[in-house]
Amino acid sequence: MELGNHASIGQYDGRSVTELLGDIRSEVVARKSSQVREWIAIVAWADQNTLDSPEGAATLLDGVVDTGVPIAGPGAPLVSEFALMELIAVLGRSPIGGCAYVGQVIECAWRLPRLYRAVVAGRVDTWKAQRIADLTHPLCPEAAEFVDRQLDAAVDDVGWKQLERLVAGGVRWSV
Repeated sequence: MELGNHASIGQYDGRSVTELLGDIRSEVVARKSSQVREWIAIVAWADQNTLDSPEGAATLLDGVVDTGVPIAGPGAPLVSEFALMELIAVLGRSPIGGCAYVGQVIECAWRLPRLYRAVVAGRVDTWKAQRIADLTHPLCPEAAEFVDRQLDAAVDDVGWKQLERLVAGGVRWSV
């Protein structure tokens, strides 16, 4: 296996490893802060683009057939499909991926408010909250609140298998 000639890359700029790691760490912190600011702006956008009825509401797609499932779970606001397409364009996402992403943010803000506050405070990464939102989307409002409450104190300590069991418990709890 040829690793290539290190010198041919031409990217070494004279900084030490310590300096490079510090710069990389600064970029990670800046990216996380930027993601949180984006979430806050999406929540404000959603608050201004809610609908009172399902007509014209944005829904998730299953393959190529619109299933009519709102982009966030029961109890979260319905948002205008037209306005959502405009937001997705601004975000630079595909229609399907953008609907899912905005739905995850709305799911957290309205149905998992403790988790959303932890994201805004920088205690939980957005990617982790997005995965949790995917799991809670089909839950009834009471079950989602149960999961949110249970996760509040220990979201950093809960593994994915534990989280899946917690969500399954929320499903049983709400039935």
